[in-house]
Amino acid sequence: MSTFFSKAVFSVGLLLLICLTNQTTARGDAVLIDPKFTESGNNVVVTATSIRDTASGAILGIPQRFRLTLLEDGAPVGKPLEFTVNADDANAFGRSGGYETNPRTFTFEDASNAFTGKGSNYSLRLEPIPEPATLLLLGTGLAGVAIKTRKRLKNRKSG
Repeated sequence: MSTFFSKAVFSVGLLLLICLTNQTTARGDAVLIDPKFTESGNNVVVTATSIRDTASGAILGIPQRFRLTLLEDGAPVGKPLEFTVNADDANAFGRSGGYETNPRTFTFEDASNAFTGKGSNYSLRLEPIPEPATLLLLGTGLAGVAIKTRKRLKNRKSG
């Protein structure tokens, strides 16, 4: 394997790792949500007393977008919801720069077939949605590697 190819693969892999880490584990501790599930017609209503992000400096990342998925016994039910935590509904706490939101209510429409009231295990999956700047960084890096590879291959053929 050529040295250039090795460096290109390493660079792309490193760039992907940085982008993915920035959106997941670099946040620090998990984002916590305290839910209560109720049924309303064909809908499942989730009342969250708060959403708490204890990661160091999390308050600086606001506004932050999230995707919320309703799970029954670990399987997704209904359509995931997306929401944004803005500065006006987040309260900073501690010295670490974490935040806690005001209470929120989410309605999962046409998901009541999952809510049997017979002791099923309901939970939520809360995932941060990557910001456009991270995706732009990834795309720019990949384009740069492709251009550099093309130029190098062109120079080898002509030289």
